[in-house]
Amino acid sequence: MGCDIHLFTEKYISNVKGEEKWVNIDHWTHNPWYKEGKDDEKMLDHVSIYSGRDYELFGILADVRSTPDEGPISEPRGLPEDVSDVTKKESDIWGRDGHSHTYFTLRELKDYLENNPTIKRSGMITPDEAEKLDKGDGTPDCWAQWVNQELKWVYREWDDPTPLKKIVDKLNEKMKEEFWVYDDLRHPEKEEHIRIVFWFDN
Repeated sequence: MGCDIHLFTEKYISNVKGEEKWVNIDHWTHNPWYKEGKDDEKMLDHVSIYSGRDYELFGILADVRSTPDEGPISEPRGLPEDVSDVTKKESDIWGRDGHSHTYFTLRELKDYLENNPTIKRSGMITPDEAEKLDKGDGTPDCWAQWVNQELKWVYREWDDPTPLKKIVDKLNEKMKEEFWVYDDLRHPEKEEHIRIVFWFDN
């Protein structure tokens, strides 16, 4: 059975009707199949900054389906106590089918990424891919742990960019939009005020 991630983006803002709170800042689109009074369709569809099924990424984020050599960023911490109403409602819909709830600020993700920019790979690859790798012209798109010797594939080890970078890049773009940032520098205070909240189902 496959495992999927449900990832929501939140921003910390002050003076919302006199309160300081986290609010959901995801995009939502109208569901054309929604009809009022029907329980099986929601009026709005969630558009997450990440959709996909990457078990290496899930392992980095929460030790789900895969455990990286350096370990996950942290073990799941549950939903944050100050989770936004929107994200909490979505989590409640999943009930006991959702698991490994946790969250990270952009600052936490960037700090981890700076210390772990790549993941180690190894396996059997084609002679052409090996030649390209040895010349520094890229990394293999596919490999195997074992192949028939008649294929004459060769063993190599290499580093690939961590899949976490996809989420960090998207969340960084969100930060720039939300806080009107126009440069590529680190902004630790703003990075603390934007986060992902997520869980898995399978």
